[in-house]
Amino acid sequence: MVNPFVLSADDYTRDYNVVQGALEDAAHYLSRNTGDSHEVCLAYAKKAMMPGGELGMVDPKVKMLHRDTSTDRERGLTTFTQYLKHVQDNNLLMAPTMTVYNREENDPSILSTYTADRISERKVYKTRMFEAGQRADAVGKSIADSQQSSCKIDANSLSGAHNSEYSILFVKSAHSTLTSLCRMAAAYATANNEKFIQGNRHYWEPDTVYTNIAAICNMVNASDIDAVVQQYGLIYPDVEQTMACIDRSTQYYWTSVKHTAQIRQYVSGLTPTERAAFVYVGDLYHLAILNPGVVRELFDRFIKTPTFTVEDPDAVLADIDDDTKVYLSVMLQDVFRGRDFRKIKDVDPAGWQAMAGQVTLIREALVHYGPLIRTLWASKVAPASIAVLPNVIRRAVIAGDTDSTIFTTQWWVEWYLGKLEFSQTAYRVGATVAYFTSQMVVHLLATMSGNMGVSKHNLFMLSMKNEFCYPIFVPTNRSKHYFAYQLAKEGNVFEELELELKGAELRSAQTPAEIKALEMVMIDDIMKGIISKGSISAKDKLYTVAQIEHRIRKDIRGSSASWFRTRQVKAKDTYTNPYSSIWQYYEMWNEVFGLKYGMVEEPPYMAVSFKVSAKNKTEIQQWLDNIEDPDVRGRLQHWLQHRNKQQVSEIMLPLPVIDRVGVPDELIQGANLAKVIYTIMSPFYIILETLGFYYPTKPYIQLVSDRIPQAEVDAYFAETAA
Repeated sequence: MVNPFVLSADDYTRDYNVVQGALEDAAHYLSRNTGDSHEVCLAYAKKAMMPGGELGMVDPKVKMLHRDTSTDRERGLTTFTQYLKHVQDNNLLMAPTMTVYNREENDPSILSTYTADRISERKVYKTRMFEAGQRADAVGKSIADSQQSSCKIDANSLSGAHNSEYSILFVKSAHSTLTSLCRMAAAYATANNEKFIQGNRHYWEPDTVYTNIAAICNMVNASDIDAVVQQYGLIYPDVEQTMACIDRSTQYYWTSVKHTAQIRQYVSGLTPTERAAFVYVGDLYHLAILNPGVVRELFDRFIKTPTFTVEDPDAVLADIDDDTKVYLSVMLQDVFRGRDFRKIKDVDPAGWQAMAGQVTLIREALVHYGPLIRTLWASKVAPASIAVLPNVIRRAVIAGDTDSTIFTTQWWVEWYLGKLEFSQTAYRVGATVAYFTSQMVVHLLATMSGNMGVSKHNLFMLSMKNEFCYPIFVPTNRSKHYFAYQLAKEGNVFEELELELKGAELRSAQTPAEIKALEMVMIDDIMKGIISKGSISAKDKLYTVAQIEHRIRKDIRGSSASWFRTRQVKAKDTYTNPYSSIWQYYEMWNEVFGLKYGMVEEPPYMAVSFKVSAKNKTEIQQWLDNIEDPDVRGRLQHWLQHRNKQQVSEIMLPLPVIDRVGVPDELIQGANLAKVIYTIMSPFYIILETLGFYYPTKPYIQLVSDRIPQAEVDAYFAETAA
C-alpha cells in the first residue's frame, strides 16, 4: 500500500526563491488585513520591497571560496540570492552550513562509500546482538556488541580525522557539515514532536507568528483542507479558538498588547479554511481539542485488536518497515517479549496470526485516514523557527541530544483513558502517537534532504529510528542525568523491564556500595510505585534520606569511613605534577598522621575522600587551634606551610589504614560535615528534585536532616510501620 505519510521521491524538490516567498507572505498579510485581493497586495509588496522601493530588500554580499575541478580554491564575492541560484541551477548539494559539494554521480566519494559500508555492517552485528540477548547467550551478545561498536567507532572516527590538519583525510568542512546535519535533523524532529503531540510551536517572538501564519496559508492547498474538513466532520476554528492556539505557544515567551491585537486582526481576516490549515496542519493536539470525537474514533481504529483470521499472514508481514515493526512490538508485547521477530512464526503461530491481523487493521486505518494524513501531516509546511530551537520551552520532548529526541505521550494516555495508567490500552495509545511522529519525521527529513539537493535514491538515507520505548522516564535537573525503565529497544521487547541510568552522579563507581544500593532501591520504588499505583509517597522518600543522613553523621562522628567515596592514588611517576595531584596526600599522611595512626606504603592504593572546611587562612588556623594533640597539630601546620596551602577542601585518606583505625579525630574536628554528607548523598538530592524537593547548596549547604531531626524521623517510620 502507499504510505500516506511519505510522498514520492519526485515530490521532494527544493525551492531557493526566498525573495518570492517573502513577497508572497507579505502580500498575504496585507490582503487579510486590508481586504484587497492577493494580486493587488503582491504588486504593492513588489514595488515596496524590491531594491529601490520604500522598504527595499538588500541582497547581502557573500564572501566565498570556490574552485574549478582539480584547481586550488579562490576567494570570490557574490550576493546571497546569486549564491542560491548558482547552487540550484547547477544541481549541487548544499549542507545546512551552506557549504556546497559536487554531486556523487559526478564525483563519488570513497570515504562516503566506506561509511555506508560500516553502517550496513553494523546493522548486521546489532541484529546478532539482539538475537543473542533474547536467547540468553551472554558471550554471543558481548561479541556482537563489540563488533557493532567497532563499526560505529570506525565510521565515527572519520569525523575526527576530517578535522585534523595532520591527517590525509583532512576535509575542513566535513565536521561542521556532519554536525549541522545532525542538529538540523534533531531540531526538525523535536519541533515536530512539540507541535504534533502538544500543540507547542516555537513562537518566541511576535514576527514568528505573523510569518508562520502566512507561510502555512500560502503553502497548503485550500481545496484539500476543505475536503478533509468535510470528509471527517471537522470544525472550522473561529477567531477565539485560533487565538487560543497561538496563545498556548506564546505565553512562555512574551506579552504584548500591541502585537496580540495585530495578530488578532490578522487572524480575523483569515478565511475559515485558512484558520483550519493554520490550527490543524502538523498539530494533532489542537485537532483533538477542537474535534475530540473525530480523534477518539481515529485512535479507536488504530488501537483496535483484531478478531478475525488472516488467510495469508506471511504475505501481510513480508514487507513491513522498521517503524511498523516497532509499533507492533509495543501493541503486541506478549508476542514479541524475548523473541526474535523472524522466529515468531515458528514458535508462536497464533502470535504470527495476531501480528498479521494487527497490521491489516493498521493498514485499513491508514487508508481510511489517508487524505487527512496526507493533507495535515505530510504537507510542505515545516515547523517554525528551527534556527533558534535550542531555546524552546518544551511540553512534550523531555530529553534529547544533538542526534536524538525523547518525548512523552502521557497527555494522550490521560486524554484517551481519563487517567494515567499502564494498561495494554495505554501502551497502544502511546505507541500510536509514537508511530505517527516517526512517520512524520521520515517525511520531514526527506523534505530537508530534498532541499539540500540529495539524489532521489539517497533521499531517505538521513533517518531517525524509533529506538526505545520507556514506560516511565524520569529526567532530572542535571544535564544528561536521568533514570528510566526500558520496555523495548528497536522492536525487541525485553523479558523484564530494564533499568537505564544515565549521568555520572547517578552511576558513579566512587559512590559507596551501601549508598548505591539504597539509591537503586529508591529509584525502583519510585518507578514501580508509579506503574503499579499511579502515585508514590514523596514524604516517604524525603524521610528516608533524612534517616540515612542521620546514620552517616553518627558513623562519621564515631570515626567510621564506610560511607566515603573512594579513589585510587597512583604511583608518583604517573602524575605530571605530583604535588598538585591527589598523590600529595600520600606524603601528607605519612608526615602528619603516620606516626600516630600508622604509615601507608607507597601508592598505588585506594583512598577515601574526606571533605574539610578550611577555605582560607583564618579557617585553617581555626582548624589547627581545635586539634588537641600538639604533635599532630605541629606536623600538620608544618606541612601546610611547606606546601603553601592557602585552603584545604579535600584530603585523600589511605583506605588500608583507615579500615583499621578509622578517621583521625583531628580531621573530624576540622570536617565540613554538611559537605561530607552532601557529597555522599548527592544522588539522592538529584532524585529528590524530581519529586519537587529542592535544597540549596549556596551560600551554604542545607541537608534534609537539618530540617528533620532524628526523633521526627523515628516517629514517622514507627507510625508507617504500625
